[in-house]
Amino acid sequence: QENVLIDGLGNPCLTDFGLATVVEDPELRWSTITLGLDFDCRWRAPEVLGIENDRQRPTFMSDIYSFGSVVFFIVSGNVPWKEKNQCQICIELLKRATPARPHHIFDDHWDLIQKCWSRDPRNRP
Repeated sequence: QENVLIDGLGNPCLTDFGLATVVEDPELRWSTITLGLDFDCRWRAPEVLGIENDRQRPTFMSDIYSFGSVVFFIVSGNVPWKEKNQCQICIELLKRATPARPHHIFDDHWDLIQKCWSRDPRNRP
C-alpha cells in the first residue's frame, strides 16, 4: 500500500497524515475530513466510523484495530477487503464481518489479526 513506507533499516513507517488526529489535546476538534467517510474504511475501527453507534474519537484501542489491518496487509500482501469498495466494506462491517483469511497466513498471525479486529475495543490486545 502506498501509505506504508520502508526506511533504510527495513522498518515500516505509516504515512498519510492528512487523516491523522491527535487524541491527547482536548483543544483540537474534528475536521470535515475526520468526520466524513471520504477516507478509506478498510483501515479504520468500526467505532471510529460510527458503524453501529455515534462516531467516537480515535483511541489507542482503535489504533490497535488499524494495526491489525496493517498486519493483514504485511502478511497477506493485500489490503483488507481488496475486492470491495467503501460502501461494500461498510455493509460488511454492519454485518460484523471481517476480511476472509488468506490460505497462506500462519495461525499465529491470523490469531493476532483477529484479536486486533475484536468488535469490543476492550478485548483488543
